[in-house]
Amino acid sequence: MRIKAKPVDLVLIQVYAPTNDASQTETDEFYSELENVAKLQKKYQDCLIVMGNFNGKVGDIKEDNIVGPFGLGQRNDNGQSVIDYCRKSNLMIANTWFQTKESNRYTWTAPDKKTRNQIDYILIDNRYRNGVKNSKARPGADCDSDHNLVIAHLEVKLQRIVRKKQEKITRWNTDLLKEGHSRRQFEDLAEKKFEHISDSVDINALWLRIKTSLTEVAEEVCGKRTQEYRQNWMNAEILQKMETRRQYKKDQSEFGQKRYKDLKHEVQKLCRQPQNQYYNNKCEEIEKLEATHNPLLYKKIKEMFPKKHTTTQLIKDKDGNFLYEPTKILERWAEYVEELYDDIRDDSTVDIVTQEMSIITELEVKSVIQKLSRNKATGSDNIPAEFLQSLGERGLQVITKLMNKIYNTGIIPDDFLQNIFITIPKVNGAQECSDYRTISLISHTSKILLQLINNRITPIIERHLSDRQMGFRKGKGTRDAIFQLRTISERAIQVNKNNICMLCGLSESI
Repeated sequence: MRIKAKPVDLVLIQVYAPTNDASQTETDEFYSELENVAKLQKKYQDCLIVMGNFNGKVGDIKEDNIVGPFGLGQRNDNGQSVIDYCRKSNLMIANTWFQTKESNRYTWTAPDKKTRNQIDYILIDNRYRNGVKNSKARPGADCDSDHNLVIAHLEVKLQRIVRKKQEKITRWNTDLLKEGHSRRQFEDLAEKKFEHISDSVDINALWLRIKTSLTEVAEEVCGKRTQEYRQNWMNAEILQKMETRRQYKKDQSEFGQKRYKDLKHEVQKLCRQPQNQYYNNKCEEIEKLEATHNPLLYKKIKEMFPKKHTTTQLIKDKDGNFLYEPTKILERWAEYVEELYDDIRDDSTVDIVTQEMSIITELEVKSVIQKLSRNKATGSDNIPAEFLQSLGERGLQVITKLMNKIYNTGIIPDDFLQNIFITIPKVNGAQECSDYRTISLISHTSKILLQLINNRITPIIERHLSDRQMGFRKGKGTRDAIFQLRTISERAIQVNKNNICMLCGLSESI
């Protein structure tokens, strides 16, 4: 366990060592593994603390800066193994350095209730031994065990975690484009911007001018909306009362404290009515949607639940070791994504008969743009689909020329090749990269190119596919095939037919 502290972090390792009955090989393997774990988890300046049941007696004879003069009993082989490990790792046995009664030194009582030994220790980095103020056993602690509690008083100040202020999420206010006036204004300004765009520049320069023009027009017409972190049912009156209450909270006078309590009750009363009204309206809306089997039902139900704020958990590397540093975590994600989307096909080339490329028309581009989904997260270019759908004739011409240049040359703008990956855990306590779903956010403009290519190759592929081929085909999904198979099976049972030829062919296609 790693604990944030000042001036350095604490690394705690809990152990249970082999007993005297174990072989020397098993004991050596234990301490070898312990060394590897400590090296892996401990950074340069961290304070290492190893504690637990070591099943060995180090005795009451002082040895260097490892064992103090206030141990208990005579040293045995397992105790010598503990000392050898401390010497290698530069550790001290804290509960042997403080003069206490013998009753505060023993840590384990044998089954005969008479034999008492000191076999549990707290090992602390010698570099920070001055911070250890006391360490001893507590036989009076009732922990329902034949071992006694061992404590150490370490003067280390736990570090206060300074949380950064969460930046408010800003997005384009695309709702304004639903209004006729704002949409016409956006179209007119975009047309003027696109008039100065030359078609003779290279693809990256052309796309950069398109993106810059759309961004400038959007800032003037739409602007950005800031996500407000407050309840949907709150109104301006409640927020004003809360602000007044916050001012009186710092007033320690009798009048100030009384006024604060009064405002507190007023805020509670003001919140109760709009909150109840809000949830009543939501419930009525959900009931109406349920009665009409409206697909918006699930969206409205989801709005009733608070949003979960997921934080990135510790991620393991390929060897199963935890990664703590943000840079290493990002490197691990980059490595995982590269392997996930690695193209394992061979590099063999195939001779293809080239022919003249057909031209992409404005009608094709317009049709694809109108089918783009709205209210979706943008890619690295920060251009939503609503901007493209609000373009006029000149804007449509420029986008069409961009698509033709990419289609004919094969050169793709850099923004089209950049993906933003969002990780969503599939299981609780996800630690492996494979335990997450990776959702990629791509440029909406690149979706135009992808859809154009898909529209052109789909008819060609369909001509070469059998009618029995199911899956990823319009009107011929696997669910359709399963439905057909189920229908035929039920019909076969009804007419008492054991064998139907169609079943074999249909099952093979599935």
